[in-house]
Amino acid sequence: GRLDVGGRRGTRNLALRLVASRAAGIPLAPKAKKIAKSNWSRDLTHEQLTYSARDAWLGAVVFEGLKTETGFLAAATAAINAQIPIAE
Repeated sequence: GRLDVGGRRGTRNLALRLVASRAAGIPLAPKAKKIAKSNWSRDLTHEQLTYSARDAWLGAVVFEGLKTETGFLAAATAAINAQIPIAE
């Protein structure tokens, strides 16, 4: 499934791509929907492997960034909780 941090499309203030871009320190182009919607149940194409490698790399980058940048983590958490309240 797709995760858009911050709520429904059009209402969110914090997109996961922006979080990843900030953590990586570089602008990120939107991911190709054609590849995302392609058949992943067969042998993967070069494009699919590249797509999934980017996701894996960015996941690690975001994790490291959130571990070290506590101000950003607090701001991201507050933005997420404001739009998607999670009962404790």
